[in-house]
Amino acid sequence: MGPDFNLFLTNRGLDNGVHLIQRPAYAEDGWLVRRSMELQTLLQPASIVATSLAGIPAYFTDFRMVDFLGYNEKTIAGMDSLLLSTADFKGYIPGHVKMDIHYTVTNYNPDFIFYKLDFFFPSPEMLDFFRGQGYEYNNEFEDWQKSSVFSET
Repeated sequence: MGPDFNLFLTNRGLDNGVHLIQRPAYAEDGWLVRRSMELQTLLQPASIVATSLAGIPAYFTDFRMVDFLGYNEKTIAGMDSLLLSTADFKGYIPGHVKMDIHYTVTNYNPDFIFYKLDFFFPSPEMLDFFRGQGYEYNNEFEDWQKSSVFSET
């Protein structure tokens, strides 16, 4: 599991020094914190995890994260944004209009796809693509993994 503390440096008067601050065990998206930490116990250290939910999993784990939305992936970040009609604008979430799952999976070959399937409603073609790339559905995590990715414990 990743470290339970963050290093915090101060430079104020008598309080100069290094402090350890315990990471909070809660968040607005507590399910994602719990799921990330559970996954951390099952995957090998520094496993590659592809996701569109990169913030919390990256903070609470030591995975090498690849974000489908391009926050930490140069090629996707440089893509043109999808054009939204006024009918689509109600569901617009800034930073969530670029995505290339095919590119991410084929170029990074992630060990685990932390995809939150019920959020994105992937097409049958996307599910077939995952299977064709050697992934199997993990019922416990409700996401996709390479067949031999979990560590032996």
